[in-house]
Amino acid sequence: MELSFSVNGREALPVRAVPWVVGAEAFTRKILLPPSLIVQIARLACDAKDTIPCSPLLRLYRYDKDRVLPVTSERLDAIAPEHDFQEEADEPLRESTSRLPAGVFVFLDELRRCVDWQYPPGCHDEVCRDLVALNTSPDLPDEMIERLQEGFVAPRPNAAGERSRPRKILFWLAPNEILIPADQVAGTIAETLYPPLLRDGTSNDRNAVERLKAEREHSQKLSEKHPNLPDGYKFSVADLSDYLEGLSLEIDVRHRSPTSVGAAQGTIGWFDATLGAAIWFNLHAVKPQEVAMLLCGFNPHDNKCDPLADSTDETSPDDYKRLLRVLEDISDAGSQPRTLLQWLAIARDKGLKYHSWIDEYENAVALVREGNEQNVSYGAPESDSPQEKQANLSVDHNDSTPPGKLPNVACGRLAVFAAWEIEGKKQRAATQGEVMELMQTWADDGSHPHTLMKSVKDKRAVEWKTKSGKSRIYDIEACGKTLETWMKNRA
Repeated sequence: MELSFSVNGREALPVRAVPWVVGAEAFTRKILLPPSLIVQIARLACDAKDTIPCSPLLRLYRYDKDRVLPVTSERLDAIAPEHDFQEEADEPLRESTSRLPAGVFVFLDELRRCVDWQYPPGCHDEVCRDLVALNTSPDLPDEMIERLQEGFVAPRPNAAGERSRPRKILFWLAPNEILIPADQVAGTIAETLYPPLLRDGTSNDRNAVERLKAEREHSQKLSEKHPNLPDGYKFSVADLSDYLEGLSLEIDVRHRSPTSVGAAQGTIGWFDATLGAAIWFNLHAVKPQEVAMLLCGFNPHDNKCDPLADSTDETSPDDYKRLLRVLEDISDAGSQPRTLLQWLAIARDKGLKYHSWIDEYENAVALVREGNEQNVSYGAPESDSPQEKQANLSVDHNDSTPPGKLPNVACGRLAVFAAWEIEGKKQRAATQGEVMELMQTWADDGSHPHTLMKSVKDKRAVEWKTKSGKSRIYDIEACGKTLETWMKNRA
């Protein structure tokens, strides 16, 4: 969504949006203009007695009775006290940006000069750098956008990309099932708010950490709203409607086709062969025209296809033109690349008609993954020893050791190994619920007997023992924190 707006003919931006608009270093992922640095530069600008034309210092502004006024040093001390903006407090970014003052903005031309001053393009001191691009339409969930725009009533930010309807949250249920398993809700909310960017791995998935945080947050909130739920509890749609409406989410329930894993593999093979589905799903950047063709059931690499003239069994040229126009408008409003999964989420959110092949493909992929998980979890002979069962659970990674810094605590290390194993099976980041379920399976099977003692089902936890032999409880909240730290530190 476009975050900039016009003030007296100049483009402006909420100060809270600055870190997201400027972005991060390509390789280190270090935020280029974090909140602590913004406030530090703003203090320098306040200390300057007069506004210096073309100064690289970033000055903050506010509205007062329809007038634009610079934020003074006294006001800055009041709304952004120095002790709240230390460098070590810049992470997590969504929290530190929320501490920046609401209703305060910067001018884009001044931000451009400040960024070029801080990170000059060209070669300097043996360091070569390209011009830092300012992306005023960062791909962020609605709740984050609202937080960045807090305090802006007039003028309102540009409404070109504004959501006109609630975002769809999609629950896939078994055939003839009408209730939603409680243990799926928090993870589905997190995936809807922070969708995976690709199907093939997570090393470049910017949303992985935020997704883990969101899953933990909503798991806790749902537990408070619905305490003491028994194992295997299922919600009705009505049970969840109020909670999801508060998140601007609208429930969409779909049923998986009653099919075998073999039939699902055939479906995947068919769409991979005819539409190149696997290739398109694994690209980091798919163009609007390619997306519109795929969503109408055409392969963009097939020169014989003319979506402006040809119809399919479900879509018409008008559907293609409508898709293309909306997707191009969103693409023109911001320069960031999007994957097919991201574009698909946008099409669903906006209620655009598209061919059902892509839903059928996703359904088949999910069925094959579920089949593989069942083979892994339950396929070992009963006579297997715990060590053999553990070997059957091992992941076929190039390196069986998880990347990044591993936790010092033994149970935390097991959680990371479980997450790495699940990631290898599912080709996406593991959720905290999946990790805890696998750890409970290990505990019940007798795997890792030197660490795991037993599962604690009612608390979604495991009991483990320290090096000194003391018993401890490792619950799903601790698991989520472990995974969050590991995702930040992993290579």
